Amino acid sequence: MIGFTNSSDNVNNIPEGGERTRTFNDALFVSDLADVDREFKVIVIPTILPDAEPPATATNPENYTFEATVIIPANSQRGSFTVTGIDNSIEDERGEYFSVAIEGGGNVVSGGRFTIRLRQ
Repeated sequence: MIGFTNSSDNVNNIPEGGERTRTFNDALFVSDLADVDREFKVIVIPTILPDAEPPATATNPENYTFEATVIIPANSQRGSFTVTGIDNSIEDERGEYFSVAIEGGGNVVSGGRFTIRLRQ
C-alpha cells in the first residue's frame, strides 16, 4: 500500500510570469520494505475544494508540472515528490489548487490524495 503522508501543501512565492520548484521530502509512505527501488505512477485527479467564501479555485494544468513517476528507494518506506508551479494564468491571490494520487492496480493499493496550492 502507498499513499501521501499529508493531504495538502503549498508551492509559495511563484514569481509573476515565472516558476518555482518545490520538493516535498518524505511525502510518500509505503507499508512494506523491499530490497529494490520501487517506481509508482502519479496521476492528476479531480480537486475537491472545501467550501470557502469566495469559492476556492482549481487551477489550469498549464500552471504546474510534476514528476510523473516517483521512486521509493530500496530498504525505505518513504519517498519524495517534486512539483513546479508556473504562473501562466494564476489569478486568485489566495492561490489555486490541483490534486494528485498514486495510480493503483496490480499489486499496488493506493490511498489518499495530495492537494497542492499554487500561490504567487
